[in-house]
Amino acid sequence: LLEKEHLVFYLKEETSLPVDILKYVSLWNGSYSSHEIRSFVFVCRAKTDKVVLSDEHSDYCWIEIKKLYQWRDRTDFDLTMWPQWIFSSEIELL
Repeated sequence: LLEKEHLVFYLKEETSLPVDILKYVSLWNGSYSSHEIRSFVFVCRAKTDKVVLSDEHSDYCWIEIKKLYQWRDRTDFDLTMWPQWIFSSEIELL
C-alpha cells in the first residue's frame, strides 16, 4: 500500500487539500479512455473545503457518504463493500 505520507502529498498536489486519512478501503482496478488504472481507495477527512485542482483535473464534487449509493451509475467502484463500516461514526485514524 501507499505510505500515508505519499497519499497526503498526492492529495495536496492534486487538490490543495490537507487531509486526515481515516481508513483504507480497497485496491480498485479499472480503466478510463482505454488506460488501465490502479487506485488505492481511502476514506479521508478534508481539513478545509477550499479545493484548487491541478491542471490534470477539470471538475470535482463533494458527496455525502450517506448519499454515495445515488452515484452508483457514475462509478465502477464496488460500493457493496462499504456499508459494513463506512457509516460508523467511530472510524479511527490510521
